[in-house]
Amino acid sequence: MNEEKKILFKKLSEFFGKKEFGEFQDLLLKKYYSNKQEVSSSNLTDDKQLKVDINSSLAVYSNIDLLITFASKRLTYNKLSKLLLFIGEDLTQKGSLVSASKVFSHLLNLSQNKSGRNRTMAWALYGIGDIYSRQAFWDKSITLLNKAKLKFKSFNDSNGIAKCENILGTIKVELGELTSAKKHFETALSLLNYKKSDTLRGMLESNIGILENIQGNLDQAYIHFQRAIYQFEEEENDQRLSEVHHNLGMICLAKGNYKSGLKEFDRAFMHANKAEIWQIMCISCANKAYIYCKLKDYLTANVFALKAMEIAYKINDRLAIADIYKIRGIIEKNKKNYSLSENYFNTSLRINNELENILNQAETLYEMGFLYKQMRDFKQSKFCFNKALKKYKYLKIEKMVQEVTEELKI
Repeated sequence: MNEEKKILFKKLSEFFGKKEFGEFQDLLLKKYYSNKQEVSSSNLTDDKQLKVDINSSLAVYSNIDLLITFASKRLTYNKLSKLLLFIGEDLTQKGSLVSASKVFSHLLNLSQNKSGRNRTMAWALYGIGDIYSRQAFWDKSITLLNKAKLKFKSFNDSNGIAKCENILGTIKVELGELTSAKKHFETALSLLNYKKSDTLRGMLESNIGILENIQGNLDQAYIHFQRAIYQFEEEENDQRLSEVHHNLGMICLAKGNYKSGLKEFDRAFMHANKAEIWQIMCISCANKAYIYCKLKDYLTANVFALKAMEIAYKINDRLAIADIYKIRGIIEKNKKNYSLSENYFNTSLRINNELENILNQAETLYEMGFLYKQMRDFKQSKFCFNKALKKYKYLKIEKMVQEVTEELKI
């Protein structure tokens, strides 16, 4: 049994008696299945990552409806709500968003049947809002998070309010509203109790680092990521360490330090694998694909892009799917498969338009500008560069504004 399952079973055993826990364990494992894909690479680290089974870690939760029914018949409301909160959060972090949504929706229904002020309802609203943010349903997420925030305010729960502000900030980053995002993060930091909110403080430092990285302030971003790493290493928090190492990899990418970037994404994947955080494994593979493309190793780049896509579809990460199509477009462009490249870029752009992700739209249009330039379709190239330029100006990313402007002069 891997470490994550041991932790989960230990947690579950706190809620059930020994006999009931044995029955529960049997039920959870009944529908265990594995669907392995044979992939390989000449690099040992790469090979291990490509052969990770994306189904096995979620086998414990393979029948979430049965789990809820089993627990509902045996636990008091207080115990059941605590158990479902733990399971919902755990599933969310692992990227199993459909199952997590079922748990939080059940929890919300339970809480609505309770009279008076109910703290459980606030956390259920927050949990569903978090899930919607990960699926890029921005309006739904913002509505639920604001409702949760009002509930937390009625309890004077500053930690709950700060967690809502943190996710609202990440949504604003995705929408390109960077000034608003910074305000949300700063508000969250101001609400934290220094002794009780260390993990959330680290998350906020990391998110501010992401914001600085987007704006091209790489040194400032690095400082925030280092603060986050210090916090998470103290806690031995593999989940959060995976996120910060991924963010450090993004700084390496921005600086063109590709070998250092590969090392950071490998560290991110290692910690994510320990904590079973599929989203980080997915985007680490995607960014390794991008780096291998930059290193002109298109075969390895494509293998990692396919692995990333497999995980992205499994966990329904629409943002990642769009980004992977962009990376595959770059790979095919460099291989001179122009028609296929154009198709991938257009697919990425369509999804990003649906998600209203301005930054990703700009990045895809920028790459399309190079594709059409390489195809000697200069009119279409100029059109794409101009559209990218408008979006980078809107986002106030001066470095990219300068780069696109220079391309338009050529």
